[in-house]
Amino acid sequence: MVDRTLAGPARDRILGTADRLFAAHGVRAIGVDRVVAEAEVAKATLYAHFPSKSELVLACLRLRADELRDRLTHIGATVPAGPERIAALFDAAGADVDAPAYRGCRFSNAVAEHLDADPAIARLLEEVRRAVHGFLERNAAGVPAARRAVVAHTIQVLLDGAKVASVTEGAAAFEAPRQLAVQLAGGMEPAARTDRHDG
Repeated sequence: MVDRTLAGPARDRILGTADRLFAAHGVRAIGVDRVVAEAEVAKATLYAHFPSKSELVLACLRLRADELRDRLTHIGATVPAGPERIAALFDAAGADVDAPAYRGCRFSNAVAEHLDADPAIARLLEEVRRAVHGFLERNAAGVPAARRAVVAHTIQVLLDGAKVASVTEGAAAFEAPRQLAVQLAGGMEPAARTDRHDG
């Protein structure tokens, strides 16, 4: 097969095709042959830009990481500091459900597929987690400083769980976790359960 594009457009098309296929079907289900076929490039061209499939996967995850950082920056620039920013993050995650071929969080899916066995991918995933945790910790404004890291971790677990549930439940999966996250970030204790059962 002969490339019909210059190197820059070819790389962009490879990356865009791989990102779409990985999002829709998972990384392990997609081989480079399918990426090559759908991107309409020679296999040599793919390997010229991405020496291995792992490099291609890493490049796709970097796209998503940049997108997430841009989201955090946008929320920080447009929403008042504090729990409102955390609510906005949950709202943005809920809106993602409407994207074509949505399958939940790309980073959580990478861990589920054991892609973090690759050290470079593991480092990127850790950077993403730290970025989100830092955002949550800075905006847990109603929580004493000594407890903010713990509260931020709890909210992050709520967000991650909502993303997993949203694959089957849709955007509704974010509603209750969002409410609880805002309460926690504001320093309010969640309401105690009243449906106690004696054994």
